Amino acid sequence: MNKENAHLYLPLVQALVDGNDIQQLSIGEWVDFEDYAFIQSAKSYRIKPKPLEINIWINDKTNSPEDISAFKVGATSPCGRTVRLFREVL
Repeated sequence: MNKENAHLYLPLVQALVDGNDIQQLSIGEWVDFEDYAFIQSAKSYRIKPKPLEINIWINDKTNSPEDISAFKVGATSPCGRTVRLFREVL
């Protein structure tokens, strides 16, 4: 990073200030990054995406998803459905 391209790194630095993690592209794979020297191109870094979490009602009798809800994991609906958490793997 230098004064000519520092503006490209600004979102990354702001993400660090905000407590987000940064990842670096290494051999075609995004890996966690903790050496904040930013010696590679700004395109080689990204703000680590947060895993997507969704709650889905599961019909206990058929074990099939029925509808999306905002209830807590483990809650049971009046119809006997249980909320289970599914997390996206990044």
